[in-house]
Amino acid sequence: MVRVVKTLVMAVIAAHLFGVGFSSRVGAAETRPNVLVLFADDLTFRALGYTGQTEVKTPNIDRLARRGTTFSHAFIQGGTSGAVCVASRAMLLTGRPIWMSGGANGDCTRDGKTIYPLLGRVFRDAGYQTFAVGKWHNGKATLDNAFQTTSPTFLGGM
Repeated sequence: MVRVVKTLVMAVIAAHLFGVGFSSRVGAAETRPNVLVLFADDLTFRALGYTGQTEVKTPNIDRLARRGTTFSHAFIQGGTSGAVCVASRAMLLTGRPIWMSGGANGDCTRDGKTIYPLLGRVFRDAGYQTFAVGKWHNGKATLDNAFQTTSPTFLGGM
């Protein structure tokens, strides 16, 4: 479980439409950091100002990148459908390769129960308040199992 947590916590910023947040409960703020994961499945890291790109201004993401952890060479290993965001999100949530992260549709649950510990659930069980916002194609059961607050989240198709 510690290995899964370490792997998942390293995914702190990749930036775009999908945001996940974890904040410490009252009284624990001094001992635990707040964690923000910005997840972009269709964004090259070279499109952000902190990498030296000057055409598009991204001051808020640049500030977060300077204060946090970034990944510049993370690539998806494949997918089970045309929506590669499903596979990449399932891998991030479970810390497992695509072929071991859940069902073919990216739903990380079976019979309403999670198959593997999910990123949001690990933080939640550690006392963090969790939320997700943005688009989501990995099944409502996975979303509800992983995060306490899941609105506003778009559950529709592409």
